[in-house]
Amino acid sequence: MVRAAVDIAMTRHAGTVETVYTAQGPVQVQRGKDLSEAAWLIGTGGAIVHARDPAAVLRGACAQPAKAMQLRPRAPRLALDADYLLYAAGLLAQVDPVAAFDCAQRHLRIVE
Repeated sequence: MVRAAVDIAMTRHAGTVETVYTAQGPVQVQRGKDLSEAAWLIGTGGAIVHARDPAAVLRGACAQPAKAMQLRPRAPRLALDADYLLYAAGLLAQVDPVAAFDCAQRHLRIVE
């Protein structure tokens, strides 16, 4: 179930490339955000953090041949927000970006 939820979430968040037919012929048009070059994919929430294989769950959000028109991350590093601190780092970033980055970096767990 968590894999399906992650897949649906990424489908909603990643942009797409669509073919639009114009008077000059077909044109590729991007809609939404291009996440294909995202360097990191960070999972948070109990279903991901406590999954038997959280890396496999997160890989399900990455680019897939069957979904080639979706602009999903191609080769991100995978990490977990196992301590649920990214929200706090985001709030802290408004006041002290360096401290926020340090907090986030210390508490992320690489899962590749």
